[in-house]
Amino acid sequence: ERCIGDSIQGGRSRYRPADTTEMGRMPSELRESSGLGISRTHAGVIWTHNDSGDRPRFYAIDSTATLLATFDVEGAGARDWEAMEVGPCSQPRDASCLYMADFGDNAFARESVTVYVIEEPDPASGDGVVSVVGTVSFSYPDGPHDAESLALTADGALVVITKERSGTPWLFRISAEEVASA
Repeated sequence: ERCIGDSIQGGRSRYRPADTTEMGRMPSELRESSGLGISRTHAGVIWTHNDSGDRPRFYAIDSTATLLATFDVEGAGARDWEAMEVGPCSQPRDASCLYMADFGDNAFARESVTVYVIEEPDPASGDGVVSVVGTVSFSYPDGPHDAESLALTADGALVVITKERSGTPWLFRISAEEVASA
């Protein structure tokens, strides 16, 4: 059996998963799971949300795709949530936060987009309502883009990755200072 790093014949990438696990059938509430993040504070919890067409909410599931809890987000919109990231909060500093990216724009028409910052809730307490603790709203310097992915760097900056009609993605960086002031 090959491991990551071995070359694979046939012109494909030489990298592949070292292990795969079938999760199970996704809950019916998750019509189009888009963002995904592993909890930093609750072992075995995977956070996810739907793509466009849902209200501002996200879900806690486990490794078998069993729905653990659903959280509505007070103070957020949900035009086209595309991605999420899990990382440290800027306030309170000892907490873990979810960064929900409402920046999908298939029509390339949105003048501004937003990443909502939400303190990671406890799914053991069941379904609930959580509040936004910060927002990072921004406009691209050269006009609208359709973003698909989000990354949080080690220093706390956000990196937005776009999907372009030309096929060449763009990366936009929002500094850690701007994220912390959200």
